[in-house]
Amino acid sequence: MNQPSFQLSSKRPTPKIGLVVHSIGAFNPQAKDDAEKAIRRFFDRLVASGKIDSGFIITKRIFDPHEALAAADRFSEARVDLAVIANVAFPNGQVYLTLGAHPHLAQIPLAAVAEPEPAGPEWETNAWGGVIMNNHLARREALPRLPAIGTLLSGKPAACLDWVNYTGGSDIIQLGHCGMGICGLMESGKACDAVCDAIALHPVIRQAGGTMGPVLIGQFEYGPKTGLCLTRDPDGSFKLLAFSGDSTPETARGMTYSAADVRFADYAKLNRLVLDGGFPHHLAVAMGDIREDLRMLCMFLGIEQVSSHD
Repeated sequence: MNQPSFQLSSKRPTPKIGLVVHSIGAFNPQAKDDAEKAIRRFFDRLVASGKIDSGFIITKRIFDPHEALAAADRFSEARVDLAVIANVAFPNGQVYLTLGAHPHLAQIPLAAVAEPEPAGPEWETNAWGGVIMNNHLARREALPRLPAIGTLLSGKPAACLDWVNYTGGSDIIQLGHCGMGICGLMESGKACDAVCDAIALHPVIRQAGGTMGPVLIGQFEYGPKTGLCLTRDPDGSFKLLAFSGDSTPETARGMTYSAADVRFADYAKLNRLVLDGGFPHHLAVAMGDIREDLRMLCMFLGIEQVSSHD
């Protein structure tokens, strides 16, 4: 996020907010509408309580950088103190970049927010993954994924998955991705009335009006898992976020994706580390607890390891 370098005017004791609501065209229309309504109600409550200026601006839902540029110009003219980007589904990334690069908004904070993922058998919005993606773009440049490190250290193929839902809301950390199942590593049984290790249709594309497949849907084999997420600080140094948890029949959330839903006790700290460190919304998931191997590897390579187990 852009760091604030301003002071509120004495004539404006409460901040004026500019809010952009946006999404891509895919995902559940009703869920997106519900998320947008919740965000608008929240801002109405902030005004009613006197916490923000009554002249705050909320755009209609936008979809492309041209609309984002118009919103940025409007915010600049209104001299807002804070620009907020509300993802009501996985975002059009250019909206965030367009506002973040606007020359007249460069000195004010820019925040990305989203409602938690609605409960259901499929992704309804995937908005929280968009928040982490936007946060990563704000802090760091994109970096290669890490399935190769997890594969070599665990002796089994590692998966490239997403942070699926609001990480700080539950001790079940949902890690999954549409169509990223690995043959021979899917747990047998049933989830969402479908055999986990059977061939199934791609869920997100089906919601968007088409179908695509075949892909493997279900939980990866139960047992210990290690999440690996790499980023780079502005000075060029690398750091690795690593955490381990167990996936079991009790942790499986039953959404129609390829997943490793794991239990992790200190989920609030893990959530802070993801956002404060600017880590990307993709991560590698190794099939085993390889934290000690990672510790030695990071010492050898001179990479800082960030762990919510410390």
